[in-house]
Amino acid sequence: KGVAGKTFLLLGIAVLSGFISVMYPQILLGNPITYVVIVLGAVISGLVGQLSVRSAKVCSIIYAICEGMMLGLVSFLFEAMVQGIILTAVLITATIFGVMLFLYSSNVLRATRGFVKFMTGVGLTILIISLVYFISSLINPTNALIVALENNPGLLLLISGLVLLYGAFMLILDFEQVKSMVYGGFDKRYEWMASLGLMITIIWIYVEVLRIVAIFANRD
Repeated sequence: KGVAGKTFLLLGIAVLSGFISVMYPQILLGNPITYVVIVLGAVISGLVGQLSVRSAKVCSIIYAICEGMMLGLVSFLFEAMVQGIILTAVLITATIFGVMLFLYSSNVLRATRGFVKFMTGVGLTILIISLVYFISSLINPTNALIVALENNPGLLLLISGLVLLYGAFMLILDFEQVKSMVYGGFDKRYEWMASLGLMITIIWIYVEVLRIVAIFANRD
């Protein structure tokens, strides 16, 4: 109950900060310094909050604020192009969460040692590829690889689908973490750490769903 309550609180903070970024888009648009600060704030707070239980509460709130501001504006821009995309993405994200929770609670999917190793390896691979893509886009936004990828919706759908699938299975690790903390009698401060982990995964899934729905809309 503690983890669930804190997760809903973080989601509420993210939604509120998202509304603020939509009402005042100048905070991010045309202001690269602020944008970089918010991105770094999300990355650093997410990492520190997952590693330090003492900092988990503060880092979780900072993460929710930073991610909310970024996703709020991004979602608004997507909504301007495709009406109803936000509601669609939210419903699909909630459905994925519900399905994975059911599969975990019914013991269909378990966080075995092999599963954890596999997810770790895939996660590192995604991180490396994302960093390479990000750095190459900064150096030369119009290089042949990026242009070819952006002009190939089928390939984009495949990549986004695989990344979404990874995010969905990450929920199994999050549920296992919560279970371990509860049955292990961990201090209640660890609830913030578990809630932050769920928050990161839920946002990951939402972003990928948003991307996939947008790609389908553009193809039509």
